[in-house]
Amino acid sequence: MESPNLTFLFCLFTLFTYIYLIVKHKTVLMGFTIMASLQVAINTISYFFISYSSGIGMEEFGPYHYFVYNYMAASLIAMAAGIWLAWRPLRENKPLVNPFVAEPDLIKLFAVIGAIALFLSVVLPNISTLSAIIQKFYSFLAISVIAGLVLWRATKNSRPLLFAAAVFLPTGILYMAISGHVSILGAFLLHPLLVFCCWRRPRVPQFLLMFAGLFLFYVVGGVWLEARLLLRTEVIKGNAFEKAVQFVPEFIGQILSFESFKLESIQQAARNRLDLSSFQVAQAAYMPEGHPYDMGKGLFLDPIAAIIPRFLWPNKTFTMGDNEHINKYTGAAFKQDAISVDTVIAFDFYANFGWIGVVFGMFLFGYLSASLELKLFTKGVTLRRVFIYCMILLSFSTGGRRVSVMAMEIGAGIVGSLLLAEFLKFTGLFRTTFNKQVVFTALKNKRN
Repeated sequence: MESPNLTFLFCLFTLFTYIYLIVKHKTVLMGFTIMASLQVAINTISYFFISYSSGIGMEEFGPYHYFVYNYMAASLIAMAAGIWLAWRPLRENKPLVNPFVAEPDLIKLFAVIGAIALFLSVVLPNISTLSAIIQKFYSFLAISVIAGLVLWRATKNSRPLLFAAAVFLPTGILYMAISGHVSILGAFLLHPLLVFCCWRRPRVPQFLLMFAGLFLFYVVGGVWLEARLLLRTEVIKGNAFEKAVQFVPEFIGQILSFESFKLESIQQAARNRLDLSSFQVAQAAYMPEGHPYDMGKGLFLDPIAAIIPRFLWPNKTFTMGDNEHINKYTGAAFKQDAISVDTVIAFDFYANFGWIGVVFGMFLFGYLSASLELKLFTKGVTLRRVFIYCMILLSFSTGGRRVSVMAMEIGAGIVGSLLLAEFLKFTGLFRTTFNKQVVFTALKNKRN
């Protein structure tokens, strides 16, 4: 199917599939799973969707583009089917216990841990295994804001949310000023909006607000590509605080400019940064003639090699370089550090089993993510499991990436979660099991 009209209708049908999914379940829980689907769409079909809607740049699309957009639309529908299957308990209106609602101080704990981890990631030297664990922990900052929003929507208690935001925003801005990378302030911008709009019984106004936020996300993404040069080329100088004070007003001013809201700017934001489908198009043209399908090696053997620390395997030949990974499956010749983005998880599925592997793989990805999100709300869940589930779910909510990279990150997160939970249990600083009965569904909010 090489018709832009049919491909656009297929993508539009995918959009309405997710709207129906959310409306039918009357909630997005804490947004991890639906955010994963949204990120996949942003990374794979948004450039075509924006180009077709605006009528700009359609001449550059060829047969391989439509092939990729069609199988990605099909895989997103398959992912929705996986979510539907996993979320059957929601349709049966079974009560769930949210640990963040049962224990609001858990939100503050996440915010503090995230801020400490972000600080340590800046001041400590890079030690592969230790740094990977620390980097996963500063993602707790994002989770504290999400959990605070859920608590506020469920109980009208806004104090933990205000505390989390007061820690998250300045910490994230200072880190951005130091590193020149958007880090946790990036795609996460959409996650709170998704929870705010769709946490409970969303209607047309909430969906319209979500679409407006998505439009603004592309505006901000387009501006960031140019504005970040002020930090990376040291046009703005000084310590972290001084850089932040200079950069933030300049950044906001560029966002509010008329030029940033032009359709051409939105399209370029998708093309140059947010949509990674160009790698998949090159992959489809190159495989399997240029490189045969890996038939599972990249999904099973490479992740095992990735999670084994180098101090246990000093001569490990496996590398995590993004350029090498992309070159291998596209025939490109990117040099070291020539690219600063990773591939989406669909890229790995295709590398192993072709487009059929993408569709089936995304079904499993949706089912696994949705199932884990429900497990987070199990009565009697321990603090250890809350840490682990949140680590995995936040990683999934990015839409997935190279499987071996995810394995390494999640493995480091699980190890760190176990150690932190044991420390809190040993010191008695925080309760480690949540049995308090707080019913949490889209239909009921009450204390038993």
